[in-house]
Amino acid sequence: MRVKYLAIIGFYALLQPCFIAPLAVLAQPKPLQYQAVLNAITRFDNDPDLQTATWGYYVKDVKSGEVIATYNAHKTLSPASTLKVVTTAAALSVLGGNYTFTTKLEYDGIIDAKGVLKGNLYITGGGDPTLATNRSDMATAYERILEQWVAAVQKKGIKNIEGQVIGDASFFPDDMLPRQWVWEDIGNYYGAGVSGLNFHENRYDLIFSSGKTGTAAKLIKLIPEVPNLQLINEVTAGAAGTGDEAFLYGAPYNPVFYIRGTIPPNQSSFIVRGAAPEPALFAAFSLQNALKNAGITISSQPVTVRQLQLAGNIPASQRFTLLNTQSPPLSKIVYWTNKRSVNLFAETILRAMGKQQYGQGTIENGIKAIKQYWQSRGIDLTGLIIHDGSGLSPANSITARQLADMLASYAANANFDEFYQSLPQAGMANDDGFLKSFLNGTAAAGKIRAKSGYIKNCRAFTGYALTKSKQLVAFAVLVNRYTCTNSQMNNKIEQLLLPLVQLD
Repeated sequence: MRVKYLAIIGFYALLQPCFIAPLAVLAQPKPLQYQAVLNAITRFDNDPDLQTATWGYYVKDVKSGEVIATYNAHKTLSPASTLKVVTTAAALSVLGGNYTFTTKLEYDGIIDAKGVLKGNLYITGGGDPTLATNRSDMATAYERILEQWVAAVQKKGIKNIEGQVIGDASFFPDDMLPRQWVWEDIGNYYGAGVSGLNFHENRYDLIFSSGKTGTAAKLIKLIPEVPNLQLINEVTAGAAGTGDEAFLYGAPYNPVFYIRGTIPPNQSSFIVRGAAPEPALFAAFSLQNALKNAGITISSQPVTVRQLQLAGNIPASQRFTLLNTQSPPLSKIVYWTNKRSVNLFAETILRAMGKQQYGQGTIENGIKAIKQYWQSRGIDLTGLIIHDGSGLSPANSITARQLADMLASYAANANFDEFYQSLPQAGMANDDGFLKSFLNGTAAAGKIRAKSGYIKNCRAFTGYALTKSKQLVAFAVLVNRYTCTNSQMNNKIEQLLLPLVQLD
């Protein structure tokens, strides 16, 4: 038995906290209703697959502030994507649910009587992470935004451009990635870096075909096309029953990417998603192709402000606006950030907070803004380590108590409903989030809203449970270095959370 102290309940526990190690259930005067919670914690802790693990758990009644359950709640652990709740909740308050990002289509120079633009066309980014995305309810899908831009150019009477299409990403600094992200992640779509001009979520699809196990997989095409990309394909067909085990290795602003690993055998059109190395160039290139297809000629190749500055050229400061494109409101962006765990959205939100609060959209300023917000809410941040806004860095660290205290505190916030609705709903087939199968068919289905998190050797959940008496409890469970599969760990965490919905 790993748990030597099964429980210290009620008055004795409150008077002698020094003896609460490592587990306490505090709930006088009705301790019996918490027995199922205690039993679930005991089973979880004694599970053989957790013998090498470190884990923390904390449950708190939102209305009364009563601590229902705690185990290692003071231990800092890797939160994975549950860190997104820390970022998104803060952003709704710091920026406001109606905050939007603006992208400008601009030009410099003059347009003569023949429709010749003697100057350049600019896509001036405002950090919008949703620009040219195809997600539901987002207003500027890839094809649509290009059509809008081409139409704006045509409406101005421009038929020929004697300059360049220029992507301007100067809204944010050029350091696209947090320094603590790992090499295996950053070339792939979920590790795409943040640009001042994000485009199509800074990702593209690689279409592969494969044959027998062990044979080379063929790269058929890219959708959409990415400029100057040099792909070195080392992908092979894996064993039957395997999934996507192919990873891209490359860095921002570097066009050379290696693709290594395996995909399932005998596939005719298998998709692997990559991260565009320079999103601003990706946007400029896409617009230039769309303009050419519309019969508008352009004399030079697309370029970015960053590239021009490296060559010693200073872009024109006087520009004229053709079209402004607004992002959806932040509340909608937060919705998709949490429902689909979109790292790019979280990282952009973090930088936007840093820019608004401290004048420059650096990662460091974003982290500073997040910490300042939660400190203002009275949260003890001792031991909290944040390196990004999404949780992709394995160097992030937070306690279960900090997460649950943040959520419990936020229930009184004016933005709570928008935040609450953004959390995936467990066990509901019609939900947009990733928890459709989690707790499906149990008494907790539809009664738990939570953000899940996963990176290698880490599984985490944090959110709210609706009890039998229709009260909300905030919870967080963080598990690091377990020895079972992720699916098995999900099942174990389900059993840990199930008793919460039975509380009176």
